[in-house]
Amino acid sequence: MGGFHNSDISRIRAAALLLTAMFTISIFPTNVANENSQSSSVRPEQLLVEIVETIPHDSDAYTQGLTFYNGRLFESTGLYGSSSLREVNPDDGNVSRIVALNESIFGEGIAFVGNEIIMLTWKNGTAFRFESETFDELTNYSYDGEGWGLCHDGNRLVMSDGSDKLIFRNESTFEIIESVNVTLNGTPRDKLNELECIDGLIFANVYHSDTIVAIDPGTGVVVMEIDASSLRPNDSSAEALNGIAWDEQNQELWVTGKKWPSMYRINLTTPPSTQVPDTNTPGIEVENTAEELSLSTVFLVILALSATGLFLHRLAQGAMNLKDGERDP
Repeated sequence: MGGFHNSDISRIRAAALLLTAMFTISIFPTNVANENSQSSSVRPEQLLVEIVETIPHDSDAYTQGLTFYNGRLFESTGLYGSSSLREVNPDDGNVSRIVALNESIFGEGIAFVGNEIIMLTWKNGTAFRFESETFDELTNYSYDGEGWGLCHDGNRLVMSDGSDKLIFRNESTFEIIESVNVTLNGTPRDKLNELECIDGLIFANVYHSDTIVAIDPGTGVVVMEIDASSLRPNDSSAEALNGIAWDEQNQELWVTGKKWPSMYRINLTTPPSTQVPDTNTPGIEVENTAEELSLSTVFLVILALSATGLFLHRLAQGAMNLKDGERDP
């Protein structure tokens, strides 16, 4: 058996260093990148709706805003010549009070600040402030762009304009405080419509869809995606799902849509999980997630690199022994 030269030993050591570098590059920068992009790559929880109660809803109401205040339900409607602000009986869906807006106004979302109602308009660039018991206009505010949805998080008003942006406004002056762009699986989620602030999250209808998203207001990341397609009426005159109202007093969630004949009290449920049967052990459910597969891959890489490193170490040690004049039997 021939001996090793210094150049052979150098090549072995270089190979070992190269493998180490490859491992470092493939693992650690990925982890750092994942940490930096964690908020933009959050996979939202997928949920379905379960109907708890159904009540009638005015099928002529082009619903734009829906909200509870102290157990009482309020609704705003749109369309030129049909826009209104109304109070609705949550027991039977009957309209108990209504005030029609000027025919030149296209009404949009509403939110309560104390016992006063703020109402947006679509393209009029005006937000109205009403007294809730009389529906008398107290004041109004001007803003740029379109108005779509509105909710109050306890300190600020949160406004949508049909884009992927949520705008936070002062509850007293309506001035802009800040804004956040909304992302779903790392990509912009636009067409955000009617809003409802619920327990630190912002729920939004996605216009022209049967989807409701729940958004983390701090990051703009969609953390829940709710499929409400099971609620869609068969009535061809019914338009988009729109209207989310959280009854904090009774801890109940209500939804409806534009010109829908019904309003629904719902629960949110998780869909049946997709199960992959284990053919070796019948009756045992096997769940493979991307995270588990990724960890398995890393584990296998570590094992392979450890074995390679051990082999190279022994090879290098043998080379050193041969260099010193030792020979295998």
